[in-house]
Amino acid sequence: MLIPGGYVTAAYDPVFKLSPDRKRCLEAPSTVATALGAPGLPFRWCFAPTRAEEDVILRIASAYEAASMRRIPPPAFGPLPD
Repeated sequence: MLIPGGYVTAAYDPVFKLSPDRKRCLEAPSTVATALGAPGLPFRWCFAPTRAEEDVILRIASAYEAASMRRIPPPAFGPLPD
């Protein structure tokens, strides 16, 4: 079950470089942030039920989404009915 978790306003892209022996591509963390426009880049929470507990996960996910007020509908979609 994936539900909206919020938005981040900056992203850190990885930096790639060749290894000293020039045979592999290595990844290093970046310290340079890329600013993102509003509302930002969405991230999500993943709830995974155990066997035969899908109903519990649906209730938890629904309650979290309603309480967090983090859902931003797409521009052409509009709000969900109550």
